[in-house]
Amino acid sequence: MKLRRVLMGTVAAAAAMAAQVPAHAWTQNAHFWMSVGVFSRFNVVTRNDFTAKQSDMQCGFAAGGNAYLSSGYTVGKADIVHQNAPDKPQIGMLVSGKLDWQDHPSGTIDGAVILGQGSNVTLAPDSSVTLLPGSSVFAATGNDLFTAIAPELWVGWGNDTDNWGYNSLQPNNKTPGAHGWTGYSQIPLGSAVQTFFDSYLSNMYGGIWMTPANGTTTVRSYNAPRTNITLDGKNLGRCEMSGNDASNCSSTGGTNTQPGGRRAVYLFDVNAKDLSNADVVTLTNTRWTDEFGSRTWTVVKVKADGQTSVKMENLGLQSFAPNNDHTIWVFDDAISKIELGGVAIEGTIFAPQADVVANNGHINGTIIAKSFNGTMEGHCKPFVNYIDP
Repeated sequence: MKLRRVLMGTVAAAAAMAAQVPAHAWTQNAHFWMSVGVFSRFNVVTRNDFTAKQSDMQCGFAAGGNAYLSSGYTVGKADIVHQNAPDKPQIGMLVSGKLDWQDHPSGTIDGAVILGQGSNVTLAPDSSVTLLPGSSVFAATGNDLFTAIAPELWVGWGNDTDNWGYNSLQPNNKTPGAHGWTGYSQIPLGSAVQTFFDSYLSNMYGGIWMTPANGTTTVRSYNAPRTNITLDGKNLGRCEMSGNDASNCSSTGGTNTQPGGRRAVYLFDVNAKDLSNADVVTLTNTRWTDEFGSRTWTVVKVKADGQTSVKMENLGLQSFAPNNDHTIWVFDDAISKIELGGVAIEGTIFAPQADVVANNGHINGTIIAKSFNGTMEGHCKPFVNYIDP
């Protein structure tokens, strides 16, 4: 099925989508929460524009602004289907603004194409882009998007769940609007994505940034200004981490009023300048599972320390690979530009205030940023959400 013909018949119907992301009051002490909700299914999520060419995103992308594609490009879909809803369509491309695909477009799209209110589509006449069987193109109207992703949640928030995310979606109530579910109202798709960035993600960012590191960072200079960075988790177990006292530190401990009792999270601080000059970042003395057999998380907070940009180029991150679906790199809001090149990013990049330029490499995870521009390839490694309701 050729995409041009399908798009031309669909774009006129683009209207409002049902999605509203309310801000929640989260208790901030020794604990925090990490969840990118349903957006973990994508390789790239942008508040503004997404620009790419001559590459592919195996798990697709979501653009809160416009999508500019050129020449050969292939879009896949995340293999995330809840066992109780195998018939829900997988999303390959979600575009709030216009979709512009020029310069001899070619490739395939394996997954639903969702367009927002007022989307305009420009696809070169010589297009050879194919929409694979089982995929569809539709405008997000009413509860269409909600229906498409249910029973996954827009933001992954719930009342009685330990962990909502990849392969672990067990909502307490399957009725939209019921307790534990995010409410929806008629607002445009673009506004919904922007609200997700401005309210929900800003809350998560604040919680992470207020939580002190529990691991140590060592920077060694060997050929100035080049450095090697070592992140040492000190082999901490869950019960040795701040806030996990005896009352909730057990295999069954931890309740909704005692967040964090079932979580072991290694936190590290790295300065932007050191990271930009690094040839390798090594993770050491961390456990993939805690003393009770539960998976652990790794958070690397990249501090601006007077810098407004970061380069992660020709950088070795191999030691993060075994736990990349439980790893998140959180960038200081003062960092407005991130350049990626010649690197395999292991984990999710969380930089909602940064424009990302990414070429010659791939990401095993998700890039959440202000905008994206480049040829970097995306591989499916959705971040497993960590919830402290």
